[in-house]
Order: sequence, then C-alpha cells, then structure tokens
Amino acid sequence: MRGAGYRGTGPFLLIPELRPLPRSCTGLLRDKQLPLFGLAIVSLMPMRHGLRIRSLWLIVKYLLAIQLRFQRMRNRPFFNPIIHRTVKLSLLGLVCLLVLMGCCHSNSCLLEPNLTYEPPLTLVDSLPSPFKPLSVDEVKSDWGKELLIAQTFVREMDLYRAVTGFKRALILAPLDKVDRRLQMEYGILYSYYLGRKYPEVVQTFETSALTNVGGDFPAFKDLLIILYDSYQEDGQSLKAERLFPLIEKCEALKATHLRLYEMLIAGNIEGIEENEDAACFTSDELIDFIGEYRCEAKSVRKAQGLNAIIPGAGYYYVGLHKAAMTSFLINTLFTAAAYQLFERGDIAAGLIVASLETGWYIGGINGAGLAAKEYNQSLYESKARDFLVKQGLFPVLMLEKSF
Repeated sequence: MRGAGYRGTGPFLLIPELRPLPRSCTGLLRDKQLPLFGLAIVSLMPMRHGLRIRSLWLIVKYLLAIQLRFQRMRNRPFFNPIIHRTVKLSLLGLVCLLVLMGCCHSNSCLLEPNLTYEPPLTLVDSLPSPFKPLSVDEVKSDWGKELLIAQTFVREMDLYRAVTGFKRALILAPLDKVDRRLQMEYGILYSYYLGRKYPEVVQTFETSALTNVGGDFPAFKDLLIILYDSYQEDGQSLKAERLFPLIEKCEALKATHLRLYEMLIAGNIEGIEENEDAACFTSDELIDFIGEYRCEAKSVRKAQGLNAIIPGAGYYYVGLHKAAMTSFLINTLFTAAAYQLFERGDIAAGLIVASLETGWYIGGINGAGLAAKEYNQSLYESKARDFLVKQGLFPVLMLEKSF
C-alpha cells in the first residue's frame, strides 16, 4: 500500500512536490487517447528548471481529472456543450501561457560578437626594438646567445620556444645586468601576449621586476597597452581601469582608441553614437562602417513578428528558406491535427497536440529572432574586424616597439 508520504519512483524522487495521480484518474490510462499524456510527460521531464517540471506535471494531473469529469457528464441531461468548449479553450490558454513564459528570450536583440586578431609574421619584423643591440662581449656570453636565439624564435612566431629561450637567458644572466634582465622579462611577457596567453602575461608581470619600471623604461608605453588589454581579457577590469589614467597621460589618442575598441568588440554601436566624447574619435570610416552595418542587418523584432503572423516567414526573411518551409509545414500539420481532435471531442489528445503546437509556434518565433541575431553577428564580426584592422584599433596593432 502507498502511504501518505509516497513520492513516486525513478526521476520523480528528485522533485519532492510530485505526488501520484488520483486513483480515480489512473483508470483513464487504459484509454486509447491517454498514452499521449505519457509521451508529453516524457518529453517535458528533461527540462532544466524543476519549477517548470512541477507546473507541467500539475497541469497534466488537472487535465486528467477534467477529462474524467467530462466523460461522466456527457451522459447527463444538463451537460452544456458551451461550457465544455469554454473549459477546453481555458485549458488551452493555460498551456500556451506556460509555454510562452518558458520560451521567450529577452536578450535576443543583443549582439555578442567574437572578435579576435592574430598578428601576422611580419608584425614583429616591421617594428624597431626599444633596447640597445647586444655588444660583442654580450653575444659571446651564454646568456647573450640564449637571448639571440629567443629573439629569432619570436620573429618566426615560435612563441613557446621563444619563452623558453628568454627564461634560459634570464637564469644565466648576472644579477648586475639589470637592463638586460628587464629586457628578458619583457620578452617573456611580449611572447605570451602575442600568443594571447593573457593570464600568463599578468602573472609574468606581477612576479617580475617590471612592476618597478617607470617612464624611463624603453618599452614603457607599449607595456601599459599590453597590461591594460591583458587585464581586460583576463577579467580583471578594476586593475585595467587603474592603468587607464596613466595611459591617458602618456598617450591620450591611444587611450581614446582603446575605449572605441572596447565598445566595438562588445557590439555596443548605440554606446558609440551616444557617447559624449564621440566627436573625439568619430571619423568618416567609422560613420560608413556603422551605416553599412545598419543597412544590411536584419531586424530581430521584424523576424519574430513575421514568424508570429505566418510560421516560417521570419526564417525566410533571414534567408533560411529550407527552415522556413519546415517550420510552415510542421505548424500547419500540428494545427490541423489539434483542430480535428477537438472536433471529434478528444479533449485530452487535442490539448496535448495543441500544447505541442504552441511549443513549435513560440519556438519558431524565438528561433527566427535568434537566426536574425546570428546573421547580424556574422555580418558585424566581418565588417568590424576589417574596420579594426584598417584603423589599427586592435591593441596589438597599437604597439610601436617589438622586443
């Protein structure tokens, strides 16, 4: 016998609010219509939030009870078909509302671009070195030879071996060679930065003597840009903001370019247009870039609206013609099936099919919006990357020295 504290078996043990169906409803499970309820329950159980699972389970229990009540009432003379249809529509609206609450996304209009840049092999060779060339005696020393080998590896963009070479040179270099040791530590940091190993850049800096250098260090300005970008990429925004006033003091124009770069990689076009200092960095190229993107971009809300009017129209608007046809056919078939079931008086089966159609319908609206968002992100990434490279706005392109 099942006690009052019985909570079910299997996966339902994870949901304490679930209870078994009433005894009066279990007999309906032998009905030819009601296996559809089992299919619906199985399809709904793997969802993320337990609250939605519990809500849907309670609705299924309620629908079963209503179906039982209507089966008993059909043979009674006072049964009113109008009330019957009203209850069916109310239950359908309840299911639609639950699906709508679970499927809508509020951030579907926001751009989330992924803009990265790998410097070419010619970048290092095209920049001068901020440090003095090695003397004849330094070249003959063991640490001097290791330093030359490391520099060669950097020019070839063999950064792993370059880091190893700089570290070997640092171990062999005498302690009184302060400037050369700083050069080696900067070489390690520079190699990590070219390889986009931002946590290693931060760790190398904070554990080296570079923390004590000042404006007299030959690569001081480049060091500030490297550290600022590395702190931002490593998620240490507070440390990056502490460096920014120093960058503004040394290189005001580059500081402005860094702000523009941050807004562009975040896809914050509105922030660029509304920024009070926009006049400082607004150029014809930037205006053309924003204008071209806005002309070619697809409206997320328009895609969702079209798909709400005619399922599949939003996908067609974005350019996904096969997905548009699939969406239209699926929604049409489910709608027709639900209509036929309701006309035959199969309330339970009709509600299940209608709820599934509601899921397809709402999912199609969101899917069309996400498709428009992905189209816009791909378009934005292509145009923004070209603009950032041409204008030299990637931080690595702002560097004036090599190593």
